[in-house]
Amino acid sequence: MRSVLRLAGTACAVAALLCVAGGFFAFRAAMSAKSSRALAEQAESARPLAAARLAVALLERRLSADAAGAGSTAVSAAFQKNSGAAALEAYRQAGGDPGICAEAQKALPAAGAPDEVAFLRAVRLLRAEAGPARLLPPPEAPPSFATGARLLLAAGAACLAAALCCLAAGRA
Repeated sequence: MRSVLRLAGTACAVAALLCVAGGFFAFRAAMSAKSSRALAEQAESARPLAAARLAVALLERRLSADAAGAGSTAVSAAFQKNSGAAALEAYRQAGGDPGICAEAQKALPAAGAPDEVAFLRAVRLLRAEAGPARLLPPPEAPPSFATGARLLLAAGAACLAAALCCLAAGRA
């Protein structure tokens, strides 16, 4: 009887270790899924934000040019420090449309007058891409968290069973 109880206690201890390992890997998989979803949502929201920033940079550059032409040097100087090239590069890095990038590049010349048609096309396309803010659905709880919790509870039960079997083997 004593050897059977020891064997049952050992089996329960092994089952507890397996349940703990399974729970750990289930929680790890759940956290990986959750972080990859967060990264995907972040990447999805980066492009419209970069498009809106580039549109603002183009409009600031246009306002600066219009103010300089009207003789208002204070307004023109305020918008001269506009970093349109940086906004364009950020839009490219966010995976922006190459056609829009080309139009924005024509509208942001380093020297000389910008192309008016390219400016209007770029602003229209950027506004359409930035569009209204998209509401994301609430995140769903991955089933792996529940699986991991059940496995850890099973591990606790197996540990208790192993301890009881060892206690009973010691008394027998």
